[in-house]
Amino acid sequence: MHLTVDNTYKLSDILQYLGTETTALNQGLYRSCPAVLKLVTDNKVHSFVEIGTDDSCVSELLALVFKDIDVTCITEDVHHKKLDDEVDGLKTLISTGDDACELFDDNSLDMIYFDEHVTHDSVIHNFDLWIPKVRAGGIIAGYEPRLGLATETHRVVLAINNYMLANGYIQNSAEENTNVYWFPKQ
Repeated sequence: MHLTVDNTYKLSDILQYLGTETTALNQGLYRSCPAVLKLVTDNKVHSFVEIGTDDSCVSELLALVFKDIDVTCITEDVHHKKLDDEVDGLKTLISTGDDACELFDDNSLDMIYFDEHVTHDSVIHNFDLWIPKVRAGGIIAGYEPRLGLATETHRVVLAINNYMLANGYIQNSAEENTNVYWFPKQ
């Protein structure tokens, strides 16, 4: 049995469905997953791309939970390719974000998710590259551990905030994890 993104679920319902995975979520192993699961269900996301992942947890969990979502995980780590064989509905691209971006049409994605930005310049570059791939009203989100710290002057946090301000976006923080930021594409 899989859930469908077109139905409305409470986060507690999804966690109950996950069963044994709930323990891992509660122990912080999938620190951003509850927030992303809620964004996906609240926004009826059918096409999701995770960019720059370390361990594919978000992508893997989405593909495990929802039968009607197209999940793509972009990573440069060749060890992640085996997940394609283990998880139905998950496509892993071993690629740079720049190269993978060319595979998607503009306005074709419901949601993109950045798994932690590296530098100030990478934030700007990735936003400029990937936001055109998201449809109007779609979701741009990411995990940035420094958002929850008292370091608003950190270069990556400043880049995220400045990009949104310069482009008329308003940053939202996920209630389930304040290190997950998101905003709808205008």
